[in-house]
Formats: sequence, C-alpha cells, structure tokens
Amino acid sequence: MKSITVIIAFLIISCSASKVLVKDGDTFLNTLKSQTKKEKCSFVYNEDTSLIGKRLDFLDYENDTVYLIQEYNIQTGEFYVSIWSDKSQVEYKKNGQKVQFTEDSIFPKYYYSLIRGWDIEKIKKYENQYGGNFGANPVKAYKIRIDKGKLEVNCISFSSFFSPDLEN
Repeated sequence: MKSITVIIAFLIISCSASKVLVKDGDTFLNTLKSQTKKEKCSFVYNEDTSLIGKRLDFLDYENDTVYLIQEYNIQTGEFYVSIWSDKSQVEYKKNGQKVQFTEDSIFPKYYYSLIRGWDIEKIKKYENQYGGNFGANPVKAYKIRIDKGKLEVNCISFSSFFSPDLEN
C-alpha cells in the first residue's frame, strides 16, 4: 500500500512538472531553453527574460508557429537573434550584458525564407556550397509550433554562409 501511494505521488508530481503551459513571452523563452537544454542545438539564452519576453506579445500562445534564428559571432562575442511569426518580429544583438534591439533585419533575407520553409536539405546544401569559410559562425534555427500553450520544437545547427546569388 505504501509503495502504491509513493508511485501515485510520483506520477502526480512528474505530470504537473511536465505540463508547463506557455502563456507569455517569459514562459515561452524559459520553456524553449529547458526543452532544448540537452539537445545538440540547445537554445542559448542568458538575458533577462522580461526584457525580451515583453516584446513577444504578438505571439498567439494557443496556436502559432514561431521561427527563431540565433548566431554567435566567434570574433566579437556577440549574439544575433531574430524571433518572428506571421504577425511580427523581434530582432536584437547582445554583447556582454548589453541588448540592442533593431528594426532592421539582422540576417540575410534568404535565411528567413529558408527557415520559414524548413527545408533542411537545402540549408545543408547551401552551408556546404557557400559556407565553411574560416571564421564561419555557428547558427541555430528553430521552428516552434505552439499548440494550446505547449511547444513542439524542431531545430537545426549549421555554419553561417553567404552568397550574393541567394539574395535575389
């Protein structure tokens, strides 16, 4: 009887711990970080969540698809981040503790269309064809599906690449 009580208590605790519902920008960022923590392309997020989270008020936490690109510049130590959905976007760069928001696109236009299309094969093809240069930065991209407050996260890691041909 005692072991049954312990098992039931364990199940209740583990079920409630795994049901974090995303309801705002802060919980979105924290849930994304915890869900990807043990993965190859874990989301690196050290900022104060309220600083970024309050700018994510355009997300629909019941039903939305969110895209995120994160690049780390090895030479400068800066992070570049873009978070967007069909409704709006937030772009910023972070150097040390300083976060600087921008209205301009941080990444080349073709990054956004490749990530939105989630064509992994094409991304890897372009990485091999146009990337791999000395000093190429690590990039992580995410396609996050929000369904009734829960996240389904897909991610890809690749090295930055550039080609003027892709801009057209």
